[in-house]
Amino acid sequence: MAETHKLEEKHNAEPTDVTKMLDKDDDLENALPTLKYKWYHINRDILPAKMAYLLENGRRAPSDVMLSLFYSAIGLSKSEIGLVMGFGNIGSLIAGPFWGWLADRFHNHRTLLVIMAIGSIVTMGSQPLLSMQFGNPETNVCPAPTVDTLSSIFKPNGCPPGSVNCTSNSTIFNTTTTASPTGGYQYKPYGSLFFVMFFTQIAVMFFEASSEPFTDCGVLRRAELSPHRKIDYGRQRFFGAFGVITCVTLSNVFADNFPKANVTCYTALFIMYVILTILNLISVLFLYKGLSFESPKQQQETANNIADEKKESYRKVLRETLTKVDTIVFLLTTFVAGLVNSPLIMFLFLHLKEMNAPSTVFNLSFVCSATGALFGFFFSQNIIKFLGGSMKTILFSVVIFTVRSFGVAAITNSWLVLIFQALHVLSFVLFMASGLKYLKETIPLLVMTTMVSIFRSIFEGLSIMVSLSIAGMIFNQYGGRVMYASFGGLGLLWSIFLAIYIFAIQMRRSKNVQKTQEIC
Repeated sequence: MAETHKLEEKHNAEPTDVTKMLDKDDDLENALPTLKYKWYHINRDILPAKMAYLLENGRRAPSDVMLSLFYSAIGLSKSEIGLVMGFGNIGSLIAGPFWGWLADRFHNHRTLLVIMAIGSIVTMGSQPLLSMQFGNPETNVCPAPTVDTLSSIFKPNGCPPGSVNCTSNSTIFNTTTTASPTGGYQYKPYGSLFFVMFFTQIAVMFFEASSEPFTDCGVLRRAELSPHRKIDYGRQRFFGAFGVITCVTLSNVFADNFPKANVTCYTALFIMYVILTILNLISVLFLYKGLSFESPKQQQETANNIADEKKESYRKVLRETLTKVDTIVFLLTTFVAGLVNSPLIMFLFLHLKEMNAPSTVFNLSFVCSATGALFGFFFSQNIIKFLGGSMKTILFSVVIFTVRSFGVAAITNSWLVLIFQALHVLSFVLFMASGLKYLKETIPLLVMTTMVSIFRSIFEGLSIMVSLSIAGMIFNQYGGRVMYASFGGLGLLWSIFLAIYIFAIQMRRSKNVQKTQEIC
């Protein structure tokens, strides 16, 4: 125990000290006594983490890609969809620092997880009900109206008889600029439906966004407190890919076989979301059972009721961490990576639909990315080591994001998208694994939950908000190809900057080493 406590105090040192430790020992866990375990020896303590990643990714993946189809079916235009899904992430921007601060300040992770789960169920599960009240009743039905049905309702230009100020040239896949011929529903750009879904999505993201970062923190902390058996983050996270494959497939089957109703068939994904959220909560609560986020020194301070000093220490460490140049560059890179990645997830199905892609391509695009994620997360630590460390891997993943964007923009055959979906393993997977490894190596334990939440809020919150808001307008005005090419250009520019920055850092370190050798 004394050795473990000493290592924890060493891990809580300044980031520069941690870097020195890593250079000397390669990784913190190597200093702990380890035993030989075979691959089939199950670590029961970490089983809840595997289930949590499976269920967390399983509940979010279908909504990430099918939510745009749901919004289109209930009556929103593409530009409105971009704004709702983009600015909805205002909730995650608030949620990341808010939930992270509460967790690090009061160490009440389990209570917060229950609150977040209840909020997610209420806000996400209410959207189909809200669509029945505010959506377009002509398209918000199951089964979805066919081309023949719509052509009997609307004029060839997509406008209903007697409509005013309607100039749409919409098709079956863009019927949101229409109104009910009976006069019961009148579409208004940025009307009641838009604002209801806009604020509902903000509430969804406020409760949902920090769930997976909490799981990440639980796994990282379990790894630090495991003296005899090394816990590999990537080999826990790769179970999320099983969740993606399984739950997206089930969502498609459920939607295809959804009963006839006055609500879109995509309501199926909301029902699955509620069920999986409950199961995910149970798994994460088991993960956090008996888990402490206080070092021995902090535990003694808590026992002595030294609250004011602890509060001041937290603020000081967080401020120093956020003002470091390396941290700023890392967070900016996270923002750019999220900008480029978001359209590859959120607008891919709409882009494929405009290309008249067969349903097989939709399903295989998921299979390619999710199957790659299985192997990617499992071998992520080996890949990071091969590429030369976490920062170089982050650069590599941003380059692959760029390649994927340019590739999707260039293809004319929808089947070719499968090639770029397979690169998901080298972009999203590696970026997540290397980003969390970088935080684990450099961030003090005192602010770990906060920093992981900020990292995920930027990547899956701020960047999505900005990206989809811009992407929706570009898509609506110029089409999917121009949209993907634009974000590919942004990724290329940042890749060049980051490569120069990493090279400059390496040159500076080599000069410092030479000066030290000369002095010695």
